[in-house]
Amino acid sequence: MAVSANLEEIGESSALFLTERRIRLGTRIAVDCKTRELKGIVESCILDEILGFFVEIRLDSECHWSPQWFAPQHLLPSSTFRPKLLHLA
Repeated sequence: MAVSANLEEIGESSALFLTERRIRLGTRIAVDCKTRELKGIVESCILDEILGFFVEIRLDSECHWSPQWFAPQHLLPSSTFRPKLLHLA
């Protein structure tokens, strides 16, 4: 199952996404990022009544993020926005 999400923050070993769906703690996640795939597990899912669910993912040790291969571009015009897809395992 794929879920659209917006990447809010990313670090070497974790990522924070905003989505419209609740994702259960412990759910295995695969995130499509350009030519790479990040895998991890949901560590928290917090509801913001206005924005949606903030989902924090702890990345697997073999899937650490590096700014050399992917850097978020948050200041895109809304017409070019393409949500990331989270694949629930």
